[in-house]
Formats: sequence, C-alpha cells, structure tokens
Amino acid sequence: MYTMATKSFVVVFTSLHAKKYIRTLIRCIKNVLKIEDEPYTSICRDEHLILVEAHDPVFASSAIERLYGIEKVLIARQIKNDYNDIVETATEVGGNLLLGNETFYVQVEGYSRGFLPKDAEMAITSSIIEEKSSQNVRPGTQDRHDKLLYVYMTQSNAYISIFEDKCFGGLPMGVQGKAVSCIFDEMSAMACLETIRMGYNTKILALYRKESDLTNLAKIINKILPYLIHKKIQLTIHKVSSGGQGFLNMVILATELAINIAKDHNISHITLPISRIIFPGLYVDKLLHRIYDAQLNPILALPDYEQMVAISERLNLPFNAES
Repeated sequence: MYTMATKSFVVVFTSLHAKKYIRTLIRCIKNVLKIEDEPYTSICRDEHLILVEAHDPVFASSAIERLYGIEKVLIARQIKNDYNDIVETATEVGGNLLLGNETFYVQVEGYSRGFLPKDAEMAITSSIIEEKSSQNVRPGTQDRHDKLLYVYMTQSNAYISIFEDKCFGGLPMGVQGKAVSCIFDEMSAMACLETIRMGYNTKILALYRKESDLTNLAKIINKILPYLIHKKIQLTIHKVSSGGQGFLNMVILATELAINIAKDHNISHITLPISRIIFPGLYVDKLLHRIYDAQLNPILALPDYEQMVAISERLNLPFNAES
C-alpha cells in the first residue's frame, strides 16, 4: 500500500446547507474524535473546507463520516495551487496507487489559477499513462473506472486524493434544536435518522409490544446510536400494551408518549414517521393537529423512497424496498 510521504489531512467538504454552520460542524468533529479516542494535532479551515490533521487519518475519517452536515470526506495530500505542482504530485500519487491492468479517471475541480481544470485532467491522465505504460494502466470514463484520482483546488491550496467517501449531507446536529423520535420498527428508525439529518438533537423513545420484539428493536437502535454523537446516551424504553395493531395505531400511541416526554424534558419538536405520499392525509392531519394542540411542533421526517433504500443499505437495516 502506498503511504503518503508528506503531510496528509482528512478533508471535510461541508454540505450545501451546512456552510453557514461550519463552526458548529467543527465542534461536532472535535466531539466525535474525542468520543472515539482518535487523537489529532489540529483542525482548521481552508475556505469552506475543514482540515483535520489526525494521527490516524483512516480511523479519523471513518469517525467523521457519521456526522451529518458533510457532503464527502477525503484523505488528501495538500500542496500549493500551482499547475505544475498539481500535475507532478497527482501523477506521483496516481502512479503509486494504481495497480496493473486497472483503469482510472482524473477529476479536477475548484478554483484554478491561469489554467482550466480540464487542462490539468488531460495532463495528469497523459502523465500517468506514460509512467505506467508497462503495467497496462489505462484511462476509464466517469462512470466506469477502477480508481478515481480527485483533485480539489482552493485559492491557495490543492488537495489530491484517491480516497473519497460520500456522506449523507444534511445539517450539523443541534442547529435546529431538540426533538423526540419514537423507534419501534425500521421505518420509524429511518424517520429518526432523517430528524438527526435535519439538524435536531434527538432524544429516542424505544417502543415495543412483545418481549420477542426486543431483540430486533435492539439491533435497530444499535445502528442509530453512533449517529447521536454523545459519550453517554439516555435511552427511554416503553412497553405498549394497549391500542390496535398495525403501523398507524403504533404511530398514534407513539405520538401520545412522545408528547409527554417532550413536555417533561422541555423539547419543542416531535418526529412523525409518516408521509402524505404513503399514508392517507386524514391520519396525517389528525396527528399534526394533536401535536399542535399540545403546543408542540411536528416534524414529518419520513425520507423519500430512494433515501430509505440508501439508508437501509448503508446501515444494513432490513427494509423491504418492494413493500
């Protein structure tokens, strides 16, 4: 494996809507690194990018990826924003990381000084082909390649990386206030995650009907807890023994319990794991009015179909996309 000889950073790209909350996001990054006992030397900014100089960039980036408010995370080498330096360094990085018979794609973005990003892409591609000609390394396309060599430029610096992890975007936790979310199945868990993604510091109320439900409920909650970014988490578990069967009846019971929890803890918002696209508008309106009558604010947080599939794949939640 190739080891970068110069200093490397974990480069955090803030999501579009989180750019005005960069200070909050930096606090969240410091918090999650402290929780995971991942030491770092410094955390600073380069325009809208957050740079983390971590002792172990791989483990630090893995911890940071759990945060919302982030578009993507790179492990990257920092150099000056200079055309020759970019081409030379990107060729070196790509040449050391590419293996025989692999295809690659070069993508250059950001602020360019006296050249077009496309010029740098072509120069880096040609240089790598020449250097790796004996190993049958060849260029691919944007949609079909084995490895992506990514370069991002700010006004002062350029960041060269072949490691890129996409994140879920959203807002840093806590910028929207506090909310109560009830979890009793996979769909309500996804609504809870979406509430966290919206920027709410979320208190979880776990509900179950039968003792046999607890094992599956524990597995679901175990997937959610790392996204709360707290050293200690107080979890409320409640057994539901009344009401009819079915998802909507469970939502009605959960809403009443959530109202009590919200009032006891001075929390202003409650998550509803429902959507007008999936459920009749009459049920949605009744639940909304019930929360408003309690002088609280509802959050319709159920993700859309594509996002539910993405969440289920990322967290390995047993969500049936065909149902």
